[in-house]
Amino acid sequence: MERFLEAWRINPLKGLLGSRRGSLAVGYLFLLARRILFKRKSSALTASMAVAATIFLIVFNGVVFGGVLNAIHRDLGAFQYGHLEVINEKEGLIDKPYRQVVAALMSHPLVEAAAPRLEALTEVSHLTSSGVKTLYEVRTFGVDPVLESRASLILQSVVSGQPELSKNMVLLGGDLAEDLGVTGPGSLVKVKVKRL
Repeated sequence: MERFLEAWRINPLKGLLGSRRGSLAVGYLFLLARRILFKRKSSALTASMAVAATIFLIVFNGVVFGGVLNAIHRDLGAFQYGHLEVINEKEGLIDKPYRQVVAALMSHPLVEAAAPRLEALTEVSHLTSSGVKTLYEVRTFGVDPVLESRASLILQSVVSGQPELSKNMVLLGGDLAEDLGVTGPGSLVKVKVKRL
């Protein structure tokens, strides 16, 4: 009994940090843990379940968010960015004709397909029955239709209209079409380039 009373007088924090009577303090902590486990089974079970649920949620969130990020990266590579981007940092435009750049890239044995793109911020307008709807600072890509069909999956994602592109034809994303009030394929849309 005397030893138990002595354990109450020991500061457990000092015991854990390595004081002269550290073994008694650590022993006291184990006695306290054993008492909680065996005398208060419901609270110990609740605490154990809370720890298990927390570990499960941490692992689950890591797996889900990791998978979502990988899918986003994969889809952006397949539909929008590609896996390699060649740019001229000084002027923004490449000074050689794009066919030369594409031919140079295609000469490498690991390159499956290459296509040029021109990216610009545009002003897009559409005339509806309620008036003209205009959206500003819309990110737009100009593509070579023949090369683009081999280099990306963007033309395979068309849900209405023709997936073939030609001169004076644009593909709109679903959200952009909804914001402009475009009813379907064949609608007239005005695209004005603001900045390359």
